[in-house]
Amino acid sequence: MKKAKYWWSLLAGCLGALLVLRGWGSSQAARAQAESEQVQVVQAKIQAQGYEFGPAVNKIVLQLSQAVTAVDSGAQPEVTTQGKARQVSALYLADEQGQALPEGQASQWLALDLVVDSWDLGSLFGYNQERLISQWQDKYLIAVGPVQVTTQEGKSAQVRLSDYDALPHLELPDLAGYQFEQVHVDGVTNPLTGQEESQTLHYGAFEPAAAKDQSQAKFPLLIWLHGQAEGGEDPRITLLGNEVTALSRPQVQEIFTATDQPELKGAYVLAVQTPTYWMDEGDGLNGPGAG
Repeated sequence: MKKAKYWWSLLAGCLGALLVLRGWGSSQAARAQAESEQVQVVQAKIQAQGYEFGPAVNKIVLQLSQAVTAVDSGAQPEVTTQGKARQVSALYLADEQGQALPEGQASQWLALDLVVDSWDLGSLFGYNQERLISQWQDKYLIAVGPVQVTTQEGKSAQVRLSDYDALPHLELPDLAGYQFEQVHVDGVTNPLTGQEESQTLHYGAFEPAAAKDQSQAKFPLLIWLHGQAEGGEDPRITLLGNEVTALSRPQVQEIFTATDQPELKGAYVLAVQTPTYWMDEGDGLNGPGAG
């Protein structure tokens, strides 16, 4: 009987010790998890530019809940845009615009440069089958993580982001030099019906830097007439859907010069958007663009 009590006491003691250890382990795990999740994402921005196949997101900029001093730049965190897996080419601390900061400088902003090597990366555009034009997606979901960072207290922490709609925080650096306007004209005669109609056209216009201070100089004008899918009421669709923005980039602007003033570089760019497309004759057929 005494032996039985002894063994029962021993067993109870062992179970008690296991429960204590388990509780301690759970507490430690919870503490470690809390520490790894202490840096939250306050906001996520995406940057995109035009390519031959249309626009693509090439950078994600995360605003963190606190400043961090370092990030594991050699890591390859899992990143998806609209459910498509993306490859990270660079990971670094940045300023609010996503520009890299000197090593060791603390920041609340973390930037991820993304590889763009295909059209199938989660498009910003969706195709409207009824109007036969491209339109912005209703939302654009991104996911990032985990990313290992170091806080200002010297602690290691992780940054994660899941199913975040970044479309409200879309930035388009390629369009920084463009102005967007619209022109409305009444009394336009439709050559097919003979009836007078009203027309509203939207456009995006770029002025070369050298022209801003040279009011008398004459610079070339590049006019882009878009095809199907780039029509509508938002000229950003036209500019990004065909990579028209390439015409305003420095390497292309350097090719053109002002009349009789070769030292002045640059060209105007004008992209006028129609409701459908320029070769639409209005009767379902393509033509010379007179419709």
